[in-house]
Amino acid sequence: PRLLRRLDVATRFFDEHGTCVYDELIEAERRAGVRMIDEVGGFVAFEPWAAQTPFETWIAPTFHQGSFGDLADEAVDDLADIVIRTLTSVRRACGDPDFNLVMYSAPTNGGHAEQVFHWHLKLIPRISTQAGFEIGSAMAINTVAPEDAADALRRGLADHPRLGRPGLHLPLAVHRHARDDRLHVLRHEAGLEPGPRAVPVRPRPHPVPDGALRRPASAADPLPQRPAA
Repeated sequence: PRLLRRLDVATRFFDEHGTCVYDELIEAERRAGVRMIDEVGGFVAFEPWAAQTPFETWIAPTFHQGSFGDLADEAVDDLADIVIRTLTSVRRACGDPDFNLVMYSAPTNGGHAEQVFHWHLKLIPRISTQAGFEIGSAMAINTVAPEDAADALRRGLADHPRLGRPGLHLPLAVHRHARDDRLHVLRHEAGLEPGPRAVPVRPRPHPVPDGALRRPASAADPLPQRPAA
């Protein structure tokens, strides 16, 4: 299974270098900035360097945490915020495509997995179809460079508000009502629920940004090389 392979690679990297490979990957992407999409609280959304499909997006905590089951209750709002914002940017940039949202998390049965792994979400918009080369070679061809995809997704968030946290001076009932209203607006913009005047959505072709580049990627998810000291 893919998760076991990822755990094996992460374990070998940890044994050799003493650090979590995903921690280093996320920090390297934050430093580079060019493939970053958004950052909310302790979570980031970015395009992986060797994305296998157009607009493949990762969402991950900036702090080390192996299992999603260990996420603190107070961090859920920030996670929900960045997921909704990312879905909104994909909807705006790609024409409201179908998508898969996949969770990768370390097992919670003890052992070293939570030390070497780093849970994350992978958002995969379904805007391309595998052809003969990909099927026959088990290699991926991505027709949109991740840097171009990240730029398009950032522009999709240019006028999108953050959910934020309510102040402490208002009654709790006011907070809850205002927060629910904002959530409804955000979810409607992300296409997750109808608005007050919902209309049928007609199928339409999914645009691909001009100047898209081809970057072949192996079927195995890429892992970064450890930077030189």
